[in-house]
Amino acid sequence: MSRSAATARASYPAHLERRRARRFPYPAVVRIDGQSGAGIDISTGGLSVLLAEPVPVGRIVVVALGHGDEATSSARVVRIAPTRHGVVVGLQFVD
Repeated sequence: MSRSAATARASYPAHLERRRARRFPYPAVVRIDGQSGAGIDISTGGLSVLLAEPVPVGRIVVVALGHGDEATSSARVVRIAPTRHGVVVGLQFVD
């Protein structure tokens, strides 16, 4: 292994997996404070959604899942990641 590869790996500890709950694909429509998005994955601790518009990190939002009889929960925005298709929003359930 080259010195630069070892240094680069040690320099980015934030890339380590920090989630404790197993994630499952969630390819369904999700609404966040009325804004519709595409679900990416879900776990007992949170949810990732692709939205057209960003939501500020730290904001508490209402998340609606399902069709018709929707399940709702409160969640905190813990990260955002712009992509060419929109913004991936990472949410942590707070209920």
